[in-house]
Amino acid sequence: MRCAELTLLVDESPAEVLDALAGLSGFAAHAPDVRSVAVTPDPRHPGESVSRWEVHFRSGTLRWSERDRVDRENLRIDFVQEDGDFQHFEGSWHLREIPSGCEIRFTARFDFGVASLAQLLDPAAERVLKDNVARALTGWFTGARPAGAVPAAAGRS
Repeated sequence: MRCAELTLLVDESPAEVLDALAGLSGFAAHAPDVRSVAVTPDPRHPGESVSRWEVHFRSGTLRWSERDRVDRENLRIDFVQEDGDFQHFEGSWHLREIPSGCEIRFTARFDFGVASLAQLLDPAAERVLKDNVARALTGWFTGARPAGAVPAAAGRS
């Protein structure tokens, strides 16, 4: 199973970032490979929703739906694929308050379930995943930058 991890810093509070990430609207607006994201809150389970994703990958489109669980107390969002093109896809967003705002740590574990193509598909999927997360967060949040980088001017839209 492949793991993709990315840590960014933003100049906004963890609560603001958590609320925005829970809605997922910034992905389609700021990540060029994300074709669409539709979020449906689950009225039976407060703090949970189902999101449906379409993402350009290589010469096609990856599609999946995932269950997203927001844990406001621990500044965390966990997600797990319910159905779609991955054999396995799960991960989390973990937020931590820092003096200048918020640290965002994204982690995803995935497997396409095609062992013969894993050496080709998995590294490409990891790159696309990390690139899209970085692009979305950089365009979405004020001062978004990789952990260890100097703040730069950016803004949420």
